[in-house]
Amino acid sequence: MGVVMYGVLSAAGVYGFFAGGANAALPVLWRDGLELSRVLHSAMPLFLSFSLALLAILLQSCGNMRAREVLCCLLYYASSTFVLSLSDPTFIAVGFEFMALFALLLIAYGCPAGNIGAFLHYASVHFISGVLLLVGACKFAQVGQFTGLSKTLYMAGLLINAASFPASSWVSHTYPMSSRFGIMVLSAFTTKVAACILLRMFSGDPILLYAGMMTAIYGAIFAWLERNIRKAMSYNVVGQVGLMLIAIGFSGVSYGVLIAYMALSVLYQTLLFMVADVVTVGSAEHRRGGLYAVYLSIFACIVAALNMGAFPGSAGFVVKSLVLHSAGTAGLIDVISKQVFLICSLLLFAGVGLRLVWLSSAQLRASHNESSSVGRYLLEAPMAFLVLLLVVLGMFHKQVLSFTGERFVYTPKDVAVQIAAISVTALCFVISLRNKLLGRCEFSIDIDWIYRRFLPKVISGFWNFVLYLCNVLSEKVCIPEYDDEDHAWVSALRQRMEAADVALLLCMLVIGVVLVLTYV
Repeated sequence: MGVVMYGVLSAAGVYGFFAGGANAALPVLWRDGLELSRVLHSAMPLFLSFSLALLAILLQSCGNMRAREVLCCLLYYASSTFVLSLSDPTFIAVGFEFMALFALLLIAYGCPAGNIGAFLHYASVHFISGVLLLVGACKFAQVGQFTGLSKTLYMAGLLINAASFPASSWVSHTYPMSSRFGIMVLSAFTTKVAACILLRMFSGDPILLYAGMMTAIYGAIFAWLERNIRKAMSYNVVGQVGLMLIAIGFSGVSYGVLIAYMALSVLYQTLLFMVADVVTVGSAEHRRGGLYAVYLSIFACIVAALNMGAFPGSAGFVVKSLVLHSAGTAGLIDVISKQVFLICSLLLFAGVGLRLVWLSSAQLRASHNESSSVGRYLLEAPMAFLVLLLVVLGMFHKQVLSFTGERFVYTPKDVAVQIAAISVTALCFVISLRNKLLGRCEFSIDIDWIYRRFLPKVISGFWNFVLYLCNVLSEKVCIPEYDDEDHAWVSALRQRMEAADVALLLCMLVIGVVLVLTYV
């Protein structure tokens, strides 16, 4: 009887242990599940825009991308959507590392043989940003919130991934070096994911207003002056991200409106990249060339440009109007940010959108030439799909934007002011075109001269000075005289101080400084 009672009590104890563990674990699982569901639901428009953009790109590139490149695109897309579904800072930092890895593979597939400068540039910048994100996440795990140094480091890492000024040149240097369709995929994900994480964690922070204004001005100016279409499109990506950062920095703009703005930006930028590919195809150096596609390309370019310029009747006008109307005007910085937002938006509309429309129209005769690599219908189908989608979004904006909780109503004043602003911008574009002020430069290097030219020269000079001192000391200390072969290691080390070594050394220095500032 005692044995039976002991067995019953033991079974009851085991049941109580597992039941108590289940009761303790269920709230955690329920809470994590609710958090994941909330994050997925809030970012669903961005998920959809990423999926539609990738689908359109893969359809257009049908038969023109290698299987490995397609696999990298799919992995890059999967890692981007995975980061969007995360809420833990440490997992987000790890997710960005996977995104950088697959993006590097895409750039490597497109880089010409022997030209690894773009690959090293992208790797160095994202290596530094990854360190900043991981160190900031570690400090967050210790404190439990983003304050002080942890906030600064983590935000800096996100701003680098978002191509914020002054760390913007990695976009304009690396993206044009990728393949025809690799640049479309690259332009859609990394910067938008970083902007979404900034929105989720640091919405309304005044630092984003300053960073956004500098980034938008930088992107608008260089997109206006750049002659190379692919590089101008890359500067346009930077400028559009600057506008997003300004919108995120505004206080009072709802989360749903900003997500809708990002999702719409992904769609019309993808369409613009498709038109730019049609314009530049057949030119090995990707300079401005003739348009060989059909009239649909011109119409697609017009639709994308009108959405980018927020022309009344387009979805871009609705979303940008909601952003500006909801933004606060309490301080001077808010007023200045609004004006910068409007001016840079119009400059990007003229410098990229109207330029592509003009190139498409001016080279209309070349549209009768058939492409040797892309079938006519395969070329038209993705553009037609995105054009139809943008038109539908503009026509049924009330139904589409119902998830934001905001209501937009057209007013004669807003319509008249925007049409007048776009008309003046178009007039300035025509004047600049006649006076050859548009696209008159081709920048091989811009603000990144500081860390791609100046700092490497300083480090190289310091290293050569150290080698010289070692050489002098070896001659003074050592009694036997050495011939040239004994000091061959000095010249060999000097010859091996190339750009890759300098970049790696610079990264190590930055990592050391960050770790010292964090843990000392």
